[in-house]
Parts: sequence; C-alpha cells; structure tokens
Amino acid sequence: MGMPLAVIGVDVQVPGGEGFAGLTEMLGAGRVNTRSFPQQRLRDSLLTGRPDDYYDGGFFESIDRFDHRRFRVSSKVADQMDPFQRWCLSSAVRAVQDAGVAPGDGVVGVYASCNGFQQAVYGSTQRENGVSPDLLAVLNSSVAGRISHFLDLHGPSVMVDTACSSSLYALTVAAEELRAGRVDTAIVSSTNLYLDPGRRGSAAVDVVSPTSQARAFDRTADGTSMGEGVVTFVLRRADDCSPESVYAQVEAWAVTQDGRTATMSSPNPAAQVAALDQAWTGSGLDPAELGLLVSHGTGTSVGDAIEVEALRTASPFADLQPSSVPLISVKAHLGHLDSTSGLISVAAAIGALNTRRVPSHPAFVTPSDSSELVESAFFIPTMTGTPPSGALAGVSSFGMTGTNVHVVVRGGRRLPGPAADIGEEPVRHWFTPRRNTFEHSGTSHVHALGVSSASHTITPDRDWEISEHRVGGAPMMVGTAIHEVLAGLLPGSGSSLLEYDVVDLCMAGPLASTAASVDLVAAVEHRTGKGEVRFRVAESGWQPWVTFTLHPTEWIEPLTAEPPAFDGLVDIPVTTQVGDDERVAVSERWAVTRRLAQAPDRSRVVLLLEVPARFVDEARDYRFWPPILDAALNGSNALLVPDEVLLPWVTDRVRYHVPALEGHRFTANIVHRGTVTDELGNVIVTVDADLWNESGRCVVSVRGHRVKNRPAVGDRCTMQDLMFETCAPDRATKSPEAATIVLPAGTDPARWQADGRRTISAPDARNVHDWGEHVALVLADDGSSLGRQCRAVGDTLLSIHQGSTTELVTVVAPGAFATGSAADARLTAMAQTAYSLRTEFRFAVRVLDAPADPRSLRLAEALGTDGIFRVDPERGSDVVETGRLREVGLAVQPWPQDKTGTVLIAGASSGIGQAYANWLAAHYPQLRVIGCGRRQLDADGSGFEYLRADVCDPVQLEQLARMTGPVDLIVSFAGLAAGGLFVTSGPEQFEACMAPKVQGPHLLAAAYPECRDIVLMGSVAGYVGAMGQAEYAAGNAYQSGLAQSAGPFRCLNLGGWSEIGMSADLIDELFVKTRPEEGLPMVHTFVMSDRPVASLFDTLAGADDYSILFAAPGRVSAAVAPTPSSPAGSPTNPGASITDRDGLRSAVLGAWARVLGEDTYATDVTFFEYGGDSISVVQLCDELSREFPDLFDVTTLFSCSTVDDQVSWVEQALQTDHDPADTAADIDAIRRLLDSNGGSR
Repeated sequence: MGMPLAVIGVDVQVPGGEGFAGLTEMLGAGRVNTRSFPQQRLRDSLLTGRPDDYYDGGFFESIDRFDHRRFRVSSKVADQMDPFQRWCLSSAVRAVQDAGVAPGDGVVGVYASCNGFQQAVYGSTQRENGVSPDLLAVLNSSVAGRISHFLDLHGPSVMVDTACSSSLYALTVAAEELRAGRVDTAIVSSTNLYLDPGRRGSAAVDVVSPTSQARAFDRTADGTSMGEGVVTFVLRRADDCSPESVYAQVEAWAVTQDGRTATMSSPNPAAQVAALDQAWTGSGLDPAELGLLVSHGTGTSVGDAIEVEALRTASPFADLQPSSVPLISVKAHLGHLDSTSGLISVAAAIGALNTRRVPSHPAFVTPSDSSELVESAFFIPTMTGTPPSGALAGVSSFGMTGTNVHVVVRGGRRLPGPAADIGEEPVRHWFTPRRNTFEHSGTSHVHALGVSSASHTITPDRDWEISEHRVGGAPMMVGTAIHEVLAGLLPGSGSSLLEYDVVDLCMAGPLASTAASVDLVAAVEHRTGKGEVRFRVAESGWQPWVTFTLHPTEWIEPLTAEPPAFDGLVDIPVTTQVGDDERVAVSERWAVTRRLAQAPDRSRVVLLLEVPARFVDEARDYRFWPPILDAALNGSNALLVPDEVLLPWVTDRVRYHVPALEGHRFTANIVHRGTVTDELGNVIVTVDADLWNESGRCVVSVRGHRVKNRPAVGDRCTMQDLMFETCAPDRATKSPEAATIVLPAGTDPARWQADGRRTISAPDARNVHDWGEHVALVLADDGSSLGRQCRAVGDTLLSIHQGSTTELVTVVAPGAFATGSAADARLTAMAQTAYSLRTEFRFAVRVLDAPADPRSLRLAEALGTDGIFRVDPERGSDVVETGRLREVGLAVQPWPQDKTGTVLIAGASSGIGQAYANWLAAHYPQLRVIGCGRRQLDADGSGFEYLRADVCDPVQLEQLARMTGPVDLIVSFAGLAAGGLFVTSGPEQFEACMAPKVQGPHLLAAAYPECRDIVLMGSVAGYVGAMGQAEYAAGNAYQSGLAQSAGPFRCLNLGGWSEIGMSADLIDELFVKTRPEEGLPMVHTFVMSDRPVASLFDTLAGADDYSILFAAPGRVSAAVAPTPSSPAGSPTNPGASITDRDGLRSAVLGAWARVLGEDTYATDVTFFEYGGDSISVVQLCDELSREFPDLFDVTTLFSCSTVDDQVSWVEQALQTDHDPADTAADIDAIRRLLDSNGGSR
C-alpha cells in the first residue's frame, strides 16, 4: 500500500449548495437541483429563443460575478476572461485559505480541468461579435496558469482533459506527483459551466433526458441531465498533516483506457473492471471496509447497465454480501457536471463518510430491467443510511473518450464547513459585443430604378438596440436607431445624407417583437424623397415602423452660437434606469449622461454626454450611436412629464452637419417648445435640440421633435363584460346578400334554397372554388370532439380564404351568446374560432346568434361587417343587439382576514396562478391554500401547499382530491397557449390546447362534486380573438359560455399582465399591461363576487380598429404642439477648459477606463496595480495621445504611472515648452515595476 494523501482544503460551489457543508446538506436532504436556463444568461451568450427552448439543468442564476480588484486583473481583461478561469481562481484561493497553508510553502502544483468545449464558446463568441479578447483571457492553459500566477506558485501548472473523467484523473496526477515527492502541495481544481446549453432535441445533447433528470439505474432512466459547479481540493502527504486538519485520505487509485470498442464513445466493461481491480487489489485495501460507492451513473440505459455489470464482476467485490453497499450517483441530484463530475463525486463521498450520512437516490423507484444489480453487492438507497465508522468509499468516473478512473478514499476527522471568506466584492464582468446591428452579414443594399433600399435582419434576443431597451417589460427597438438606419441608406447611391434634411419623420408604430428574427427594410425614392422603414416577423405581413421624407438641405441655425454652458442652470441628479423596470429599462449602454442641468423656468436642459468606456470601440463602428442621440433628444422627458413614459412620435426636421459622430464626449442642448394634452388625454411634448461634439462643433440639429406618452401599465384596469345593446341598421355599411350558405352535414337545405341561396355541405367546402362576396356559415354541434369541430370551422374558412375574393363571412351560431339554460358553450367556442380567424384570413367575420334561417341573414345584411350580434327572442324577432365590452360593477361579500377553509388553485406552477396562490396565502393566514399543476413548481419558497396534478387527467385529479379532502373554492388558471398560425396547426394541436379549458372544468367538478364555486380564469382573446391563437380563443370562449349556463362555474377573462403570465415578455399593442400588484386584488374581488362572467383589462388607443367590441373612443388627433417661433437665449460662456485640473483628471481617467475598463480608480495608485501590463500600457499611451497629442510615450508612462502623476505631467507640459523625449528613463525601475506587479508578458 502506498503513502496515503490528505485532503486538507476543500471549496465547493453548486447551485443550491454553497460551500462543502452546503453540498453535503443538499445531498443528505435529497434535493434535486433543476431549473430552466436563466433568460439573462441566454442574452449574455447572444443565444436566441426562450429558456423553454433549452434543456433544464442544475444551472447557476449567473456566472458573471468576479472581483477583479481582489485578483489584480484589470476590469477590461476581466470582462474578456472566460468564466472558467474566474471560477477556478476564486475557488482555489478559498480552498487554500480553508487548508490554512501558505501558498509558497514548498513546491506547489496546480492540476486543473474544465469543459473545454464550453470554455471555447466564450472566446469564439467574442471574436464573432467584433471583440478581440486578450489571449490569456481565453486560453485553456490559463485556467491553471492564472492560479499559479496569482498565488505565486512555482510547481507544475497543468490542464487535464479526458472528457467526463478529467477532474478525477487530475486528482490521480496530483497524487502521483505528491507520492513521488515532486511537489509538496497539490491544488486540484475543476469547473463546469454552460455558455450554450444546447437546444432541446439537438444532436449535440442527444444523451440528455427529455425530463432533465438523471434517474441513474432506474427503469425509467432516459438520459442524463446538465449541471454546473466548481470544486477545488488542496492535498498534501498525510504524514505532513495533523489528523484534525484532514477531511479525508486518498488511499488508492487506478486509470485504464477502453481501447478499441464499437465506437469511440462506447464503454468497455472489461476496462472498467480493470480499473476497479487495480485500485483495490493492487493497493491491498480490504473491500470489506467499503461503505459507499459513488458511481459514474449518468442515467443512460447502456452506460448504467455496463457500469453495474463491471461492479458485479469485479473480483474485489465478489465476496461481499449481496445488497450490502449503497450505490449512489451525484448526477441524480446535481446533473452531469461533465469534466467536474469526478471531483464533485469525491466531495460527496467525503461528506457522506464524515457526517455518517449516505444520501438517498432522489428519483429511484424500480431497478432497471437488468438483473446484475440485484445479484451484486450493491443496492440503491431510497432513504439515508449510516456508513460504518472508518469506512472506505470508492469513486468512479468514466470519460467519453475512454479514460476510466477509480479512486478510493477514507474519511477523516474534519467535518464539511462553509465556504472560506476571502473578502471578495464581486461585480458583473462580461464581454461587450462590438457589432453594428445595421452593418453586418445580414445587411444588403440595393440602388436601382431611382430607389435606394437596405435590408437588415434583426435578432431581438441578441441585438442590443431592441433586446436591451424594454418598455412595459418587453423589448422595443429604440427610436433613435432610425438615424443609423438612414445614415446607411444612401452610401453607394451617388448621394449623401449631408445633402438632405430628414423631414416629417414619423414613428408609425413600435418595432417590438420577441421572435427569433425580424426582417427590416428601409427604402427611399430619389425623385420624391419619400421613404419608409417596414418590418415583418416570420411570414407575417409587413408592418410600418417609420415614414420620412428627404428634402434638399437647408441651413438650420444652432440654438446657441457656441457650445452650451451650464451657467445659470440648476444641476439635477443623474439617474439612468439600468436593469429591469416595469416602465422603461435599458442596459448600461444608456448610462451616457455625466451631468444634467435645467433652467429655473424649465425652458431648457443641457446634458454632458459621454460614451461609457467599455463601449467606445463599439460606438466608433456606428455613424450615429443610438444611446447618445436618445439622451440628446429625450433627455428632458422625465423632467417635463415625470409620471409618463414618453416615446418618439413625430419630428419636423433633422439636419446632420456631419456624416458620422466622432469622439466620445458630447453636449446636448434641449429647448422646450410646449406641452399639450389632446382630447384623449395623450400628453405631447415638443422640443428642439442640438448636439455638439467635444471640438465645439454642432453635429446634429433637430427641430419640432415630439414625444407622446404610452399609457402607463395597468393604471386604468377595470372590470368589463360583454353587454348587448339595441343596434340600429347601418345603411352606410350594408353588406351584400349572402348568396352561398355553408350548412352542417345532414342539414336539410330546402328553406335556404327556397330563398334563392346556394347551399354547400361543410364537408364539401374544400371542393368549392367560387364563393362570392358574402358567405354565411351555419354552425351546429354534432356531439363530437369540440376541438375537432372548432378545427373544422377553421378548415371551412381556410377553403373560403383560398378559393375566392370573399370579403365577408357571417357565422350563424344559435345560442352562442345566450344566458341560462339557452346558453351553448360549445357553439360559443366554435363561433369564436371563426371570429379569431378574421385576423389571419383576408375577409371580415361577424358572428350572429340568431335562428338559422334566411330571415336572420336578412337582418344581418343591414348591420356592420364586424362584431357579435344577437337576436333576442324575448324582445321580438326583429330586434337585433350588438355586443360591446362595457364596464360593470361587482356585488362583493368581503372575506374576513381570519377566513378559514380550503381553496384549490389549479395552474399554480407558474405565472398568474402561482402569484394569486401566494397572494391569497399571504392575505388570509388561516386559509388553507393548495396549488396544483402539471409541472414542477417554478419557484422555491412558495407560501402555499403544492401538489402535481394535470386538470386534464381524471386519475391524477381523483388522487389529488383524496389528498386534499373537500375544498370550498376552486380557481383554475390552467391553460396552454396556441402554437401559431392556423395553417401550421392540426386537429391534435387544437384538442391539446383547448383541453385545459374544455375538459378541465368538468373534470375538476367531477373530482370535487361538493364544490359549488369554480372560478375559471380565461383571456379576453375568447371574445376578440388573436392572430395565431384561434384554438386558445376557442378554449377561453368555451369557459365564458360555460359560466353563462347553470352550474358551479364562473369566469374572469384577463388582458395581458406586465410581469407574469403568458404575455409578460410580449409587446401588447391592444391592452394596457396590468401590474400584478393592481391585478391580483382585482382578481380576488371577482372571486369574492357572485358575478358569473367579467373581464379585467384596459385597452390602448385604437383598440376599436382591432375589434368593434371594444367600442373605443375616437381616434387620436393629428394635432401637434406649437411650432417654435424663436430660439431661447444663448449661453455666454463655454464649458470648462481641458486645462482645468479637474478636466485633465477626467480626461486621464477616461483613458484609463477605455484601456482597463470602467472602474473607480484611486488617483495615487499605479496603473500596474490595477492590472496594467506591458501590452496595455501601450494602449494607454495611444488613448492619452488622443487627448494630449505629443505629450506621452510609453517610457514616460512607466515613470509617471498614477493618474496624479500623469495630470501633473500634462500641466507641466502645457506650462512649459517641455519635450517628453528629453525624459531619462530608469530601465531598471521599469523592470522592477513590471516584476512586482506581475505585468510582464
């Protein structure tokens, strides 16, 4: 037996378990760490799509935090440094502190590993997006080298890569070096992180379980799962350590290779057996002491079966009692940590041995079909167990490329503890893409036939102008991006933007989308100067974004004769809303305002603007970088109208005095010309603005720039309901006679034919090619599946759409909007399928709840072509009513605060359902609130009980009812969104989407027959429809119809919500987004009422263009604010001179920030102490030379290396005729400076 090696320092970080103690507690408690990939990390990695598009796994919330100062790395290099280096470095320093050893005590080796594929993504993504990262920041060997460099270690510093077994193999390499005496201390560190987790179903991740859970050795195992973490061990020879300092001893190890197998990734059971035999037999250890085996256990059926076979046939375990040794897999808890999986397994083994607690398998139910496990010495623990005192643990790790490692450890006296505190103050560090969204490979220009055009492909999840500019919680293209689009439109046409002014620039509508890509086309006709910019999402139609006219340029006198000064103005604290905000949120790119001051009478605002240092290179790639223009045009909005979100609307004239902005400092002068409120309550502000560069030149002049408020989120949300009012005939919109009638199969057509109408049976509709201008579709319920019937309605409309130039379809649905016993919810769903599809087909659709006869059609032909109409037999057969969504009151019986009983919230796994369950539990502490859903609960720490149950599964609901007992109230938020346009869907999709709304209510009622109040939460889409959501509209319409009939059901239909729910991240041009803090109490108000049906929403202006049901007020007037008659008075003094010491210091600090990154720099600390080196000092020389030509060279910067020194140098040079070349350089001092600060490369 060889010399044992002691583990004396440990650091572990995994999601949900911080520190060695946190990991051990998490495993002992049986917790499974699985979540969706965080949205912000998708954005950071410039990946498109939503978290649901990617596999779930054991992911950290963020991997971008790092204390660059603590580790003596410049901020800029820290941004470019891959996260694997940062995490291993931090972990290694914590582990060394945990070990309590001096880093320089003897020869110390570093043996590191990481997921090389994922590590390479960080560097390649930077290069693909215009960033040239520091080589050492993305080099694989830097993971180990960075640790040795920081800790000043002089032993081996190596990377190990054997795929999944990398970290365990690194441990054996370190152990061999220690036993051989080549090192005195070994640091073994490994991290696994995901920059690109892979999309669901992609070949790259085809071993991942569809459920994202590794059920190792279980019959239901269907693949592995992904996990993240970092682990570091510090080891010494056991003879050199006191027993109290030792976590564990590494007793033995063995490494084998699979050799040639069927494929390179196919395991070799003989090679695995050999690793087990060599580790145990060769070391002389007694297998009877084995108290735990931590397997490789990935959850793949082939891999698990081969590993069990190897364990069963390995000779060291042949004499052990059957089912005597617990066999666990850490991957069942944490996911597969790839290169780090072996080391995390060792940590788990040590934690189990030292706390005398073997974790249970969290997902084990039934062994796999293979009988080897039952016949072996091993068993899967389904509850925690206690290993014998002094027991050994075996740990296996098998690499995909064939390297098999087995290590044997013995527990020590030291218990797992918390992570060591090394005084870190981490901040966000991530690279900044340098890429002009409007000038890249997806851009093309055409100049032909007197028209110039440019087409762009926008990626909303990646392109910062839209992804990092969010209004109402959803991404929206920043309006000032239009200036960059226009600047790139004319080059190559023989004309220049300098020859024209842009006049009548109008934002026709927001460019807002969360789609994977958006097509954008800008075009201008040279003869007239008329131009427009349009966009489209996927295969939908083109929508206008901006219209404009190019007019031969006319000189515009600047508002002031010189750059504006701050004299006589009142300084205002600068605030930029960086991060998520319910109204407007932007990224750090928008943090451009350095100073803001306003005239006492609020007539004028002056802003000092500067491109943030980390974005200077990016801004140079743009002609008109949008954040600077955004501040220059809109920087006074919040001062003029504090409580409104003002967005660009119309601009009278824009004059570009230069072809592109140069430099990174600007001054904006904004003059207020008036604020008006139109008859609809829209606030309109008009300003004039000039933008000056740091050379004192006016570069852009804007006149008559008007901004208008976007209605605040959820501030007028009201209860409404579909009400029917007497409708007079509308002769002006009288529709032609419906010459063609589509009848349900088996309907007698005689009375229709007698009235001179052509009749077609619905099943034959697909064969008709000439439909006529007006078609009537008569609906009837044939008793079959409602989803298929709704789909059939759509198929008929699709046939009409494809076969003619029909302009109107009247849907006759008797009883669809009746109340009481006459109500027919199934017909409501069918009718609203048709009404929703008006958004996808070329014709108008109106719904008529009336007897299915020619007389009803004749009444309808005197009505408008949009809406829902009803003939009320009780008011006479000639009285037609039209539906309108009107505000209603609620009769409410308030609940006492000490209300008791049981409430079941269905659909509570996420979204509004989860929020309401938490709200209810918080406001009524004595009420038992139970949530259920078909998925795992999205959030931890909910305030209510949660049980898994699908409202569409009667067996699950029956089991749920047995567990909950009787309930007093059910509120169901269950539902699924539709999958897209009708032409891309199928009958199965209709049924699946509608099931929670159609079958769910009845199954809930059957499971809880004693409950007489079941409140169904739906969507206003059930009334007005939505493009690509016909089946969703149908399901919600069914709920509304169901609530109108006798029974326990009531229904509340919701509009879009701002932070939760299906539409939280979507731009909604129809509804005002409801804030949860306002909406949840109103939802509860309805729950406490006795009203059968209501809707909770408010609309934006123009909603009546979408559906007449909204009965919106008149349109927004085109009236504009007053035209300016004369400029405001000009300031008399220019801004501070660059010769001021404060100005000099600011200029020097700006240069430092552009080289080292944004940071707070003490002016008496050297450049090299902040991470500068012999390369970056050359870059600093270049930056300072831009500010102060001919004053600096590299040699000078070594001798004056602080901000104070450099400011003094400039002052001295400005006061004398000093020649920097005369400076004598102390070369020895320069070398000492580099060596002492680790900067020489």
